[in-house]
Amino acid sequence: MFVQALLATTSLSIILPQTGTAQTPAQAVSATRTYSIPSQSLDGALATFSRTAGVQVLNRGTTTRGITSPGINGRFTPQEAVSRLLAGTGLTPRFVGAATVTLERPNSVAAGGALPAGAIALDTIDVQGAGNPNSTMTSMPAYAGGQVATGGQVGMLGNRSVMNTPFSQTNYTNKTIKNQQAQTVQDVLSNDPSIVTKMNGAWDDDASINIRGFSTTLSSGFASLNGLIGMSPLSAPDMNYIERVEVLRGPSALLNGMVASGTGGVGGTYNLVTKQAGDEPLTELTTLYGSRLQLGAHLDVGRRFGAGNEFGVRFNGAFRKGDGPVDPQSVAVGSAALNLDYRGERVRIAADVLHQSNDSRPQAIQQLSVTGGPGGDGTFVPKAPDAGTSLNPPWSEQRSRLNGAMVRSEADITDNVTAYAAIGKQKWDFSYSGPRQPTLRDPSGTYGWSRLSNVNYASDVLSMQGGLRAMATTGPVNHALSLNLSQARREVGQAETQSPYTYTTNLYNPVFGPEVFIADPGAPQKSSETRVSSIGVADTLSILDERIQFTGGIRYQEVESGNFSATTGAQTSSYEGKAWTPALGLIVKPWQNVSLYTSYIENLQAGTIVGTSYENAGEVFPPYVSKQYEAGVKVDWGTVTTTLAAFRSPSRTRSPLTTLTAAFQGWR
Repeated sequence: MFVQALLATTSLSIILPQTGTAQTPAQAVSATRTYSIPSQSLDGALATFSRTAGVQVLNRGTTTRGITSPGINGRFTPQEAVSRLLAGTGLTPRFVGAATVTLERPNSVAAGGALPAGAIALDTIDVQGAGNPNSTMTSMPAYAGGQVATGGQVGMLGNRSVMNTPFSQTNYTNKTIKNQQAQTVQDVLSNDPSIVTKMNGAWDDDASINIRGFSTTLSSGFASLNGLIGMSPLSAPDMNYIERVEVLRGPSALLNGMVASGTGGVGGTYNLVTKQAGDEPLTELTTLYGSRLQLGAHLDVGRRFGAGNEFGVRFNGAFRKGDGPVDPQSVAVGSAALNLDYRGERVRIAADVLHQSNDSRPQAIQQLSVTGGPGGDGTFVPKAPDAGTSLNPPWSEQRSRLNGAMVRSEADITDNVTAYAAIGKQKWDFSYSGPRQPTLRDPSGTYGWSRLSNVNYASDVLSMQGGLRAMATTGPVNHALSLNLSQARREVGQAETQSPYTYTTNLYNPVFGPEVFIADPGAPQKSSETRVSSIGVADTLSILDERIQFTGGIRYQEVESGNFSATTGAQTSSYEGKAWTPALGLIVKPWQNVSLYTSYIENLQAGTIVGTSYENAGEVFPPYVSKQYEAGVKVDWGTVTTTLAAFRSPSRTRSPLTTLTAAFQGWR
């Protein structure tokens, strides 16, 4: 049960001038779009309308302060939408150009009374820009019901609506996170029909997820934070500081660049968007009481400053502690995140600093292996034990700390050309102390251990990117051009102390011996390092008011991998390689609300470094290439968008897989 207390709320809205538009004026004024704008301050409602419709709103000599808009929900032309937003406000719209509307108050009199003879009244004009289509630092509008968005960031292609993307995507908003009381990204991803999550709660710090049949762990670094690949927290991301979870299904080597790890990204990826200060001040305290005496609180504070509200500050801090889902277990989970941003007329900058901690005693989950069975074939499966009983000794424990920071910026060189850059760094420290690799011995549930381990593990990631996005027109063809350069480095270190430990017990009545001391192995020593760099170009060509769209692109990528001795620090093996990864996509819209699409895209991953239990330990494999062919149809029904897709994924690890999937998004 959550109890939410609003400590302070203030009505404040600002209209900022921006430049650029994704459409011609004639297209903007005639297009029918889906709007989902809840009742709110009139300034806020008009800001959302302007970004969605690509229409400038001019406020001539009238006041909108303190006025509430009833909001709208459905498909309308810009004229219909703005009229409904102004219903009951006493203001009326008047289009003075194909994509410009002014607000007027009928029969209004100037504040100073009647004007002197011959005097000319000069209007006070506030301009609300339509937003830059090349920018990704403003999220796409929410869809009907508010739980999902109309689109999200598609890697180097920038923000794209679901209907204008030749891939399968779903973008979950903060409303979904709040409504479902999601604690980690696994809780949000469990909504997705193509994803199966390993749901062990916030105490499972390295959970696995399965996207389109391909499994990966959160610590593999396959996901993005604010569009920067590899910067999504390597431990289970806390949702308290996250605004959106944008899921992109399928490989994404062209879109995001190569993943600097040996796993992840084949079936899909996700991008986390951090919270930023809104136009209205926010101070919100949420208290938490969960089962088994899980107590906690979450503080969310946001403010904007400056003459034009250019500067924003958003802080989120959360902590919860108590008994875990099994007996006996205690967990303590904390997070803190600070976002600072500046939004000028042509320059936008944002910085994020975050910290997460996760402690569990005993260790959260341990997988049992089978070593025998009837006939010695190792296939027996005993009856499942009580899910509320820990299978680990109460003196075993795991601890993790994650610290990260990133800075991103955009600059509008012209109305149609935007340059962007981002750099981020994170470090994840994980430690475990207790018995390792429990083995199931017989069908009656006997299991046990043969050794103890004290492990300190560290993963250090540095990621950066930069590029250009531009809009251009050549005759009847519109172009959305993208140039992206990226580089990432991941360094992994480990230190471990082991000692023999022979002990057996039973799944259905586990009894554990006294605590055994295991020496601390010290700081992790570098065991592997991977560096990847790439340059990619892409162009989306569209004609007939975006009824036909073709996307083509290619990325050149280089990778360097190395394995190091934890004792001497010397490099024991290495690999260098390069590859070209293309992608193609086609969208045809027979009707405005229907998109038929097909695409081809590849995935590229750093090769695996062979573990110590194999004869070729330390060998570094070449990069893995995976390919996907996909075709589908998307239909926007106004309040629900459905996607039916068939895809074929020849994987590096299995035979070609052909699958038919169906999904829907947008509900109330």
